Amino acid sequence: MRTVKLFSALTLVTCWIASAPAHADTQDDDIGTRPAAPRKAEVAVGPLTSPESSQGNAPPVDARPEGEYDATGAGPRDMGGPSSMDEPTDWAVLHAGLRPHLGTFGGVAAMALAHERIERFYGGFSLSLIRNDAGTHIGALQLAIGRNLSDEFIGVSQLTLAENRARTFMGLGQIALAYNRSLDWYGALQFAAINRTQEFYGGFQIGGYNRTEQEFYGLAQIGGYNLAERDFVGLGQIGMYNQVNEHFTGLFQIGVVNAQGEIYDEHIDGKDGSFVGLVQGGGANSTGRFRGVLQAGMTNFSGDFVGGFQVGLAAYSKEFRGVAQIGGGNITEKLYGSQIGVANISEEVHGVQIGLFNHTERLRGVQIGLVNHASDGVLEWSPIINMGFGDDEGYAYQARRRAARTARF
Repeated sequence: MRTVKLFSALTLVTCWIASAPAHADTQDDDIGTRPAAPRKAEVAVGPLTSPESSQGNAPPVDARPEGEYDATGAGPRDMGGPSSMDEPTDWAVLHAGLRPHLGTFGGVAAMALAHERIERFYGGFSLSLIRNDAGTHIGALQLAIGRNLSDEFIGVSQLTLAENRARTFMGLGQIALAYNRSLDWYGALQFAAINRTQEFYGGFQIGGYNRTEQEFYGLAQIGGYNLAERDFVGLGQIGMYNQVNEHFTGLFQIGVVNAQGEIYDEHIDGKDGSFVGLVQGGGANSTGRFRGVLQAGMTNFSGDFVGGFQVGLAAYSKEFRGVAQIGGGNITEKLYGSQIGVANISEEVHGVQIGLFNHTERLRGVQIGLVNHASDGVLEWSPIINMGFGDDEGYAYQARRRAARTARF
C-alpha cells in the first residue's frame, strides 16, 4: 500500500493548500449589528425608591437605558410608536439630517450624510452616504456608500459600495462590492467580493469568497472559493476551490479542486464527506463517498465509489463499484467493474483490467495487457491475457504462501 499512501499524500497537499482559508477564523454570532431598542412600555426602568413611587414621580434619568436618550443626551426619547406623539418625527414621510436617530419611522425615505439609526423602519428607502443602521427594516432598499447594518431586514435589497450586515435577512438582494455578512439568510441573491452567512436558504451566493458556516439550501455557490461547512443541497458549486465538509447533494461540483470533508485521512474509510450528484469535475477531486455518474480530474480520490466513471491521470478508490476507472494510473483495494489505463493496480478484482501493466492479488475475471500479474490467476505472470476463477480457499492458500516467503526474508 505504499503507492496508495504516496497518492494520498500528494492529493492531501493539493487540497490542504487550497482549503487553508476555511480554518482562518471561527464562528462568531456577534456580527456588528444590534437589536432594535425596546418600546417604552417594554423597558424595565429599574426599582424606584418608596418616596418616588408614592408620589408617582418618574424614575431618575440615569435609571433609563442608554438607548432611550436623544442625540443631545438632554433627556429621554420616546420609542413608543404611533400611540405616543412626543416625537412626531418618528412617524413621518420624509426625514433628513446629519445623524438622525429615530425610534419608529414609517414613510418614504430617511436620509443622512453621516450615520442614521432607526430602531424600527417601515417604508421605502433609507439613504446614507456613510452608514445606515436599523434594528428592524421592513421595506424596500437600504442604500449606503459605506455600511448597511440591520438586525432584521425584510424587504428587497441592501445595496452598498462597502459592506452589508444583517443578522436575519429575508428578501431579494444584499449586494456589495466588498462584504456581505448575515447569520440567517432567506432570499434570492448574495453578491459581493466576500459573502458569509451562517445558514443560507435561497438562490445564489456569488463572489470571490462564499462561505456558509452551517447548511446551504439553495441553487448554487459561484465564486473563486466556495465553502459549506456542513451540508450543501442545491444545483451545484462552481469555482476555483469547492468544499463541503459533510454532505453534498446536487447536480455538479466544478472547480480546480473539489473536496468533501475536513479530515482527509478519513476518506480512506469512506467515513467523511459524501458526494451525491451527477458530475464532480476539476483538477483534483476528493470525497469520502461518491454516488454519481462521473468524477473527472487530474487526480480523483474516493473512499467508496458507486456509480459510473472515474476519469483522470490518477485515480484511487478504496472500493470501486462502477463502470470503469479510466486514466494513467488506477488504484483500488477492491474493484467491481473495470480498470482501463497505463497501470492498473488492485488488491482484489471482480471484473476486467486493461492496460500496459495489470496487477492484483486476487483475480476473479480477466486481465488484458502487456504484462499481467495475478497471485492466484491461472498464471501468476502472463503476457497479453490472464484469467482467474479461484475460490476463497485458494486465495487464502496463496496469502499464506506469500506470508511464509516474507517471513523467510
